[in-house]
Amino acid sequence: MKVKTCIRKTPIEYCLPAFILLAAILTLMIVWTPRAMAATGADAVILNVVQVTYRDASGNQSFTADAAAKITVTLQEAALTISGRPTTTNPGTSAAVPAEQTVASGATAQYLYALTANANGYDTYDLAVSMDAVANVANQNVTYDLVGSDGSTVIASNPATVTLGASVVINVPNSTTLEFPGGTLNNIAVGDIVVVNGVDYLVSAVTAGSGADHSHADGNTHTDTGTLTPETRASLTLAANTNGANATPNFTATLVGSIVGEQVLVRVNVYAETTTAGTDGTVDFDLVVNPDGTPGSNVSQQQDVTTTFTAADLTIRKEVRNVTQSGSFAASASGNPGDVLEYRVTVQNSGSNATQVVVSDAVPSYTTLVVFTDSYGGSERSGAAAGSDLFARVSNSASPAVTVDLTYQDSDNENTAIASGHAAGTAAASAITFYIGNGNSDTTDTGGTVTNSSDDTFTILYRVKID
Repeated sequence: MKVKTCIRKTPIEYCLPAFILLAAILTLMIVWTPRAMAATGADAVILNVVQVTYRDASGNQSFTADAAAKITVTLQEAALTISGRPTTTNPGTSAAVPAEQTVASGATAQYLYALTANANGYDTYDLAVSMDAVANVANQNVTYDLVGSDGSTVIASNPATVTLGASVVINVPNSTTLEFPGGTLNNIAVGDIVVVNGVDYLVSAVTAGSGADHSHADGNTHTDTGTLTPETRASLTLAANTNGANATPNFTATLVGSIVGEQVLVRVNVYAETTTAGTDGTVDFDLVVNPDGTPGSNVSQQQDVTTTFTAADLTIRKEVRNVTQSGSFAASASGNPGDVLEYRVTVQNSGSNATQVVVSDAVPSYTTLVVFTDSYGGSERSGAAAGSDLFARVSNSASPAVTVDLTYQDSDNENTAIASGHAAGTAAASAITFYIGNGNSDTTDTGGTVTNSSDDTFTILYRVKID
């Protein structure tokens, strides 16, 4: 009796003499060397069905039985790619991790990170952002948000975990669609961002698919044939991510075997206030990401980032000159009773923005405030004859300078971009107050903002007469 080997490929059964089949296998082994295969997507189903056919002793009655075994591909964890937010610059190249920032005291520094999956399936990753070390700051805090692809829409605040989908391409049916083993696109939905060969795309359609199954994949013995449920492939249809690379998909078969991973954006917010004038402060934070499962190891990742907060560095200087004796400004001067003295106060900022800037002075002892004069600093005051209640002048350092003459009375907001002010009286020890910088208000007694701009050095001039 000749021995035959039967190969069943529904609905056709092939039967070959054993020696022919063996020769064919040997030939293939000689002329074909298998290439290294890429990873298979996690949750893919490997279904194997074995079948036996036979006849009874009469040779007239034929019978068929089958049995199956099913294997589910497991997740192989991998470290995420941590990079900057995707941009239109060099699509296919990961954006650089955000650079450490220097911001003004009282400002918030924001860092936007892209986290991209590299595993063969979806996985949940522990996510933590913690403050590490601080210096010369107060009221500091570090928070983080999971945000949309626009970089601003908050999806979740301070999440302890983030789940990212991924799988492996098995077919490229057209330029915008990729196919995957059925049931492996867990956690990927329309509107998500995935990365293909280093380029980010928007998911516009998802087919979940399902793995193959068989009614006899139960480990039992069987005398008949079971029911096969064929695999339905999963697929992603992708479009340009207008918030990222904005690249139009043009996929080819070269992507078969490539991992496609989901990408999310994490925004870290760092706030602090410096506590010493003229001395910058720092806040360090750690961004730590690692899979929370057990299959992988040594995949924890950490970003150590230092944010510098620049302090306001406001300086003030006061000088005086004897106007009656035509003196020059200096740290000190001398004068006779009846002489007019002119004081010059200079306010300058060489650090970050100084806010609510108020200059408080008083009429010196043994003098009387001069509430009307036709000039300050040797420069004629325009419109001097228009009133008798002007007691001081404030100028900025712009070119040309903006000069504001201040009136004796309260609540007139002379110039809310430069300065306002008032005097409580003309006698010695009477308070003189100046509200300096943009946003000042004499009406609400509010100081303005003084920047370190070359235009924002302020000069205050006022005069007194020696009693």
